[in-house]
Amino acid sequence: MKMVMKQVNLYRFEELSKEAQEKFQQTFSNDFNQDFSDCYEPEFISRLQDMGINTDKIFYSGFCSQGDGLSFLGTITEEFILPFIEKYHFKKLSEYVQKEHEKLSLEIKAKNIRNFYVHENSVYCDVPEDLPISNDLCKELSELSDIVNEERMRICRTLYQELSLDYDRTMSYENAQENAELNDYWFTENGEVAE
Repeated sequence: MKMVMKQVNLYRFEELSKEAQEKFQQTFSNDFNQDFSDCYEPEFISRLQDMGINTDKIFYSGFCSQGDGLSFLGTITEEFILPFIEKYHFKKLSEYVQKEHEKLSLEIKAKNIRNFYVHENSVYCDVPEDLPISNDLCKELSELSDIVNEERMRICRTLYQELSLDYDRTMSYENAQENAELNDYWFTENGEVAE
C-alpha cells in the first residue's frame, strides 16, 4: 500500500478570485433553489386562513417568464366576504345573510390547468351552484364575486411579490457571501467548499 499526502491551499470567501466567488454563488443558489418555497407555503396558507380564505396548497412558478406568478385553490369564506357586502352596499345579500342565517362562500377554481400557468389569472372565484337564491340575489352575488376576485388577484400579486423579492435576496451574491462567512467555509482555489 502506498499513501500520498497532498497539500491544498484553502481560502476564505473574500480571498477567492471573482470567478471562484461567482462559482460558489451559483452552486449555492442552485442548491438552495430546489426547496426555496417549502418554508413559505405554510406561512402563506396561515395568512390566507387568517383572512378567511381556506386553502391547503399554494401554487407558484418563478421568476423569469410570462406565466410566472402565484395562485391558490380553495374557498373564500363569509368572514372574508362580509366586509365587501357592507362596503359596496349589497343590500339584498346583507339581508339574505342576516335573515336566512346562511353561510356564504365563493369557490376558487382553476381556469385551465393544461397550460400549467399558476399566476393570479389562472384561477377565478365562482358562486356555488347549489345556493337557493333569487335572480336579484344572483345579480348581487355575481357582482360581489367580481369584486372579491379582484381582491383575490391583488393578494396573489402581493404574495408573489414577497416571494420574488426574497428569492432575489436569497440568490444574491451578498447572501452567498454571508452564508460562507456564517458557516466558516474554507474554499479551494476554484470556489468549491473544502470538505
